[in-house]
Amino acid sequence: MPKYIKPVRSMIKEAVEALGGTATYRKIITYIREKYRDVNEGTIRCQIVICTVNHPSRIHYPQNQRPRICNDSRYDFLYQIAPGEVTLYDPEKHGTWAIVEEEGELKIQRLDRDRFPEPPTTKPKSPQPPHAEKATENHDNVDRFVKVCSKLDELRFAGTIDWNGLATNIFHNLKLTAPDKLLLFWLCSIIDQFYKYEQIWTTGEKAMLKIVEKQPSKLLDLQDIILDGKVIKVDGDQFILVRDDLKRIQNTFTFLFSYDEVDGSPSTKLVHFLGQLIKKLQGRSGTLKLAHYIDKHLWQGTPYSPINPNISERELMKFLRRPRKRLWMFLMFLRRDPSVMKIFKDALTEVYGEHRGSQLYEAWTSEEKFSTKELELPSDMWNQRLFNALLRNAIPGKISDAKKMARQFARKYDISPTVFDVTFELGANKCSQKECTNCPFGDNQLCNRKEGELCPLTKWLYKYYRKNPDAPQLKCNPQNCPIGQNIGKNLCTRTIDKTFKH
Repeated sequence: MPKYIKPVRSMIKEAVEALGGTATYRKIITYIREKYRDVNEGTIRCQIVICTVNHPSRIHYPQNQRPRICNDSRYDFLYQIAPGEVTLYDPEKHGTWAIVEEEGELKIQRLDRDRFPEPPTTKPKSPQPPHAEKATENHDNVDRFVKVCSKLDELRFAGTIDWNGLATNIFHNLKLTAPDKLLLFWLCSIIDQFYKYEQIWTTGEKAMLKIVEKQPSKLLDLQDIILDGKVIKVDGDQFILVRDDLKRIQNTFTFLFSYDEVDGSPSTKLVHFLGQLIKKLQGRSGTLKLAHYIDKHLWQGTPYSPINPNISERELMKFLRRPRKRLWMFLMFLRRDPSVMKIFKDALTEVYGEHRGSQLYEAWTSEEKFSTKELELPSDMWNQRLFNALLRNAIPGKISDAKKMARQFARKYDISPTVFDVTFELGANKCSQKECTNCPFGDNQLCNRKEGELCPLTKWLYKYYRKNPDAPQLKCNPQNCPIGQNIGKNLCTRTIDKTFKH
């Protein structure tokens, strides 16, 4: 039996918590195998059953082959809400369960059935009662939530020319070519997993710069820079690669070494490969197909093979289920951030020539050929918490999948799911600093405070963006502000997951 760095049941509990407290078996398996690699899928499924208090098959495993109350924190932490879907077990909500013996046989039984009526394990097929939608969903609050997110998203990407002290080599290093800068941006994106935002785009960027400057021609060249498989020395300090960082870097270069469509450095090959994707994947599902190929080759390191635009719907859906937060972040900025988009345009021009490079860039920025509505939300736990807090009185029940909810809103309002990435900025950048009084989802405090002439949103929400001096500045105008006029009023209860420690 293989030995893992921690018990599989602990991995399962971590996965469900990270996925918002409720998850399907498939999502749990995907999370564990992404994070801990070679964990047997059958083992994960068995351990889920073992740890699910109301699963009738759990009695067939040694941990549950004696009568007992289900209160062992090691093995009694899941509750099945539907076939193949579990949530974290809460005795106050789900009742007290036990393994009992009757007529010499073990079975699962709830001890306080009268107090806790048993919910069905499958969704009811009976029609909803009249006016159920009006009674369960506050459409006005949902509408205001989406409008506020859309406005903040618009502010985020409006007229930026750099990141104000972050990613200085990507935006200002005159020794780097545009393809070099794009490769550097990609490497910083794929290691941006566990460090703070600022550290990735300062110390982390300098560490990745060493790799780009080396322009390795074989994997052994990385050993000269990455010591012991994880340490990169930077300005007398060191940057430590964590978990799968090294593997993703190696995968990127493994693919680029195999890419034989053009001669040149890894930077040149990267840009040429992206150009070929743009050329061959235009149209319906173009953005999704392009993301699929980037995942297959740059993220996973699969050697180059001719690009086939006829990717099956099944394969695309399989790709969508993979947690690729930083891959989607890379594409979001490549498609929507003016600063990064300028680097990409220059890179295409350098590799393909001015005429062909401009054509490829125009195709990439065409909504008809590569729709931003196919970009995925680079969701994480902050999105989960903020969605539940901000929509507490608007959506019935707990939101267990922020990405799914973002897709639903995106389809309904005909916008990109990435609009809702703004909830990460609100959570990670402001809630962690406990600056609740500056929340634009509160009682219009920003406009009411009238701090200065410029719109205060731009002073804190996206402090790393510097506005283009040639673009009109955002004036604070409470009488004509989309965050004002009651659009954002009282959406936030300011009680965002008190059990979570910042």
